[in-house]
Amino acid sequence: MIEYRFEEGTGTTVANTGTFGSGYDLTIGLNNKGNPEPNNDPCWVNDTDPCRGWTLWFDGANDVNCSDYLAIPAMNLNSNTVSMTAWIKPSRPQTGSFTGLLHHSVGGGDTGVAGMSYGSGANWVYDGSFAYVWNENDQKTWGFESDIFIPEQEWSFVALVIEPDKAILYQKDLTDPNLLNAATNTLAHLTEEFDDVTFIAGDSRGGLDRFFAGQMDDVRIYDYSLTPDDVNDLSNNIPVSGIVYKTVASLADLCVGNKNPTDPCAPVDDQIDLCDYSKFADEWLETKLWPEP
Repeated sequence: MIEYRFEEGTGTTVANTGTFGSGYDLTIGLNNKGNPEPNNDPCWVNDTDPCRGWTLWFDGANDVNCSDYLAIPAMNLNSNTVSMTAWIKPSRPQTGSFTGLLHHSVGGGDTGVAGMSYGSGANWVYDGSFAYVWNENDQKTWGFESDIFIPEQEWSFVALVIEPDKAILYQKDLTDPNLLNAATNTLAHLTEEFDDVTFIAGDSRGGLDRFFAGQMDDVRIYDYSLTPDDVNDLSNNIPVSGIVYKTVASLADLCVGNKNPTDPCAPVDDQIDLCDYSKFADEWLETKLWPEP
């Protein structure tokens, strides 16, 4: 499993906290060949959403020589049971026919093309629709109409789950945080190798117009197919392992004296928030005397 939580907030290292280990740590400013590329400079943004916190902002096609992206080394998944998830916040309409979100390809061609993207609907007209590609750039995958649309200037959770006989696209946004949209493309999905670079916020084909403009957070790639319950948990910021990022007790500690103001979910004075709730939950159903003896 690959997991980039983008919590560093400074510097050029983006740590992989997933099971694949530190060999998949990434460096901001390197191109897909591992060489410095000055204009490839996604920047840290501390988002106002309390559970996003530090994120990376990618400029899309604004630079002269390249757009911003991160390049994951070859994962060698060799699988047709794969899942990809991320939180994204597009900053503007995307300019390309398809904008890469998590996208693998070999040498810039169609061989080994696989991943999730968005941008075009019918007749290659941008409509913000969520999309994906598999099966060596098969039109039956990139041409699948999900009827799922990603709003701009707003956070959405997106996920692609590949199984041997289908692909499922998921999306949730702030319009209705209780609604997890889903679309299924019933089709045989072949093994994809992922034996070259996988781009975060980009697609190596088609020039600069296929790179993402906006913020991204909590990017994950699983070497197995997530269940619908798994996806729902992730859309609610609960890891698949079932272990919450912070225990109720530790959240309560954050509320006392604002001990850790750099934490993305740290409390804000004079607001009723998750930390206040956690103080109640930590002592739920316990008998208390008031005033205390």
